[in-house]
Amino acid sequence: MPRPAGDYAELLMKRIEDFDSQVYLVNTGWTGGSGAPGGGGSRFPIPVTRAVVNACQSGELLNADTEHLEVLNLNFPQAIPGVDAQYVDPRSGWGSAEAYDEQARKLAALFEQNITKFEVSDDIVAAGPKSV
Repeated sequence: MPRPAGDYAELLMKRIEDFDSQVYLVNTGWTGGSGAPGGGGSRFPIPVTRAVVNACQSGELLNADTEHLEVLNLNFPQAIPGVDAQYVDPRSGWGSAEAYDEQARKLAALFEQNITKFEVSDDIVAAGPKSV
């Protein structure tokens, strides 16, 4: 019998803490805006994805200097060996910082709306994006 989503989220948080796990969110999709025609975006090249995954697996990112994206509540490395900066900093990969900020706020708001459907702890909510 499946358990409520909040149970799995709590279990994941506990495992990460118990084992001091490193967790990486790797964008393997679009960068630079919408994938729709005229949106200005493009797919991540497969060699870029491979370089990012290799850096995660090799430990190269463990002590990397990072920047924080407040609205998404995520840290990203300032550089990844062998990866062009436009693919490392999600905001700089867009043609317009304002357009990126607007989409990031929309994404954060969607998360905030969706998380209310689940019974999760305040710690899990606090770990997510903030549209404010």
